[in-house]
Amino acid sequence: IMNIVALSQDVKIFEDGETARRVSSYGTITRSCTIVLFSQGGRGEKTLAKNVRILASGGSGKISVFFQGISVLWNEVKKNPPDLLSVQDPFLIGFAGFLVAWLRRIPFQAQVHADCFSHAFRSESLRRFVESRIARFILKRASCVRVVSKRLADSVRNITEAPVSILPIRFSLPYQNTFAKPVAFSGSFTALTVSRLTKEKQVHRIIDAVAAVPNVSLVIVGDGPLKKSLESRVQSLGITELLKLAKHAKDKEMIEKIQKLTKEITKNWEEYN
Repeated sequence: IMNIVALSQDVKIFEDGETARRVSSYGTITRSCTIVLFSQGGRGEKTLAKNVRILASGGSGKISVFFQGISVLWNEVKKNPPDLLSVQDPFLIGFAGFLVAWLRRIPFQAQVHADCFSHAFRSESLRRFVESRIARFILKRASCVRVVSKRLADSVRNITEAPVSILPIRFSLPYQNTFAKPVAFSGSFTALTVSRLTKEKQVHRIIDAVAAVPNVSLVIVGDGPLKKSLESRVQSLGITELLKLAKHAKDKEMIEKIQKLTKEITKNWEEYN
């Protein structure tokens, strides 16, 4: 059983909910697990379980968060040297983790949740292109890599000679649906997709499919840079009465939305589902 330090940007681990419960369960498979959270605000510490801690970096902006996160991480691994340093993604905090692991001679694990080497990812923006290059640099130097699907593992194995393991992200629905099961639109099959509205998610293909199939309606829950163009696409296809677009809701509200609808669908380049 190992002592692990992990890097994350998910502020939900500070909130009571599914994410915090999942992280606290890491204590059952490790001797100790410390999460260094790269987040804005003040520095802080929270104990989720007897052997699971969160250390928040604090910072007023992305640059200060990055450097304060490195400072918190450096002090932690110097005081309590871990057996493994793991990063949530191979991008900016991935580079921070790699840098500290390399300087302190700590085995380094990179997690990959999206196909950051696909054309769709790299062409989305300059930021995505830079992230793809950073990921390539980091994965080549990782001690091991964890991915969430076989397809992603095949892609990563073209980049690195490090061992690649496949471990899908666990997600549970703790809320039971005890009420009647209505649909969002009367007299039709209703589907739901929950997604960031970005290029690699390919939400436009789902919209096109809904336009091509009779008696199918769609609810899209999400936000992103392609929201306006997707709204224009819906109008040009003449299916505004068959589609509802809403921003993300809280976890419990989202679970209830999923339970109320007929089917959840996805079509994207990422591998979370």
